[in-house]
Amino acid sequence: MNLSKLSKLMSMTLLLVTVSEVGYSKTRRCAGYYEFLSQTAPQKTMRIGNFLASGSAVLARRARKEARKRLSKCMVTHWERRGEFRFGAPIECTSERKVYQYQVNDLISFLRERICSESEHLNVVTGVLYAGGSGGKKCGLRKELDPNFTVYCN
Repeated sequence: MNLSKLSKLMSMTLLLVTVSEVGYSKTRRCAGYYEFLSQTAPQKTMRIGNFLASGSAVLARRARKEARKRLSKCMVTHWERRGEFRFGAPIECTSERKVYQYQVNDLISFLRERICSESEHLNVVTGVLYAGGSGGKKCGLRKELDPNFTVYCN
């Protein structure tokens, strides 16, 4: 290989390394919460919890989409395996997986406490439970977890 070709090859390699390092610098966050739509009078929507997920990508919208995917994975996994986590959250809800401030251990107790405190004088509250997300384009999330979630407040 002659010197000219080697020089061009090295320049292209340097350019690719520089572009790849700079290209993945966009980090975006989405806010997550559980959403409960009460079907018991008085009907109301409650946002329960407040946590974040982050994503990184070349484009901001892809970074948000990645963050939204992490939120969904965290909440769906915790819901599906809610009986297994009485003293901690699944790994999908930890900073190791880029989900932050998720301070939910026993999911059912967490939801019950908040729903009952908002539903004065009711012994039984029924509604639809969603995994929710917001925070910008591509952060919107509303995934149904339970269409008939019932909480007993005593």
